[in-house]
Amino acid sequence: MDLKIIDDRDMTPALDREIRDLLCTCFPKDVEVYSKTRAWNGYMPAWSVLLEDESRAVAHTGVMHKNIRVGDITIPVAGVFNVCVLPEYRGLGLSVRLMNAVEEEAAKRDRKYGFLFCKSWIEDVYRKSGWNRLEGRSITRVLDDGREKGMRENIIAMYRRLGPDDFPPGPVHLLGNEW
Repeated sequence: MDLKIIDDRDMTPALDREIRDLLCTCFPKDVEVYSKTRAWNGYMPAWSVLLEDESRAVAHTGVMHKNIRVGDITIPVAGVFNVCVLPEYRGLGLSVRLMNAVEEEAAKRDRKYGFLFCKSWIEDVYRKSGWNRLEGRSITRVLDDGREKGMRENIIAMYRRLGPDDFPPGPVHLLGNEW
C-alpha cells in the first residue's frame, strides 16, 4: 500500500474527486457536503495523508494548520479531520498508519501538537496511536455567526504531543469553530 503526503496546492482535480468519493462512502450522512468539497466547517486541509491500494484511495485524513489559545498562550496545532478508511479495509491498522504519518509530517511542519475531535465510538482508534483525551478543560468554539459557545457534549477533544512539551494547562479557545 502506498502512503502519500499531498500539499493542498498540489491537489489535482482528479485526486480531489477521488478523495471526495472516499469521504462520501465513509460518511454517507454528509454526502451533500463531500460531493462538493473536502472542507469541513469551512476548513480546507493544508495537506492530506492518503493510502492507496493499487492506485485506489482507501484511507485518508486532512490536516490543517491552526492556532488555538490555551490559557494565555497561542499554540500551533495540526488540526486533524476527515479521517476515514473504506469499510472493506477496516481492521487492518490503516488508521494507525495514517495517524503516525500525520504526526511525523506535522512535527516537520513545526506544529507543536496534533488536535482532533471525535465521538466516543472511535476514540480507541486514536488512543492506539498515542492520542490523549483532553479532559477537565473548557473548550470554546466560535460559530459562523460569531457567537462563542462551549464544545458539544457528545464530542471528545484529543491531542497528541509532537515535541517535548506537555500540553499547556488552562481553558482552550479554538479561535474558530471545531473541525
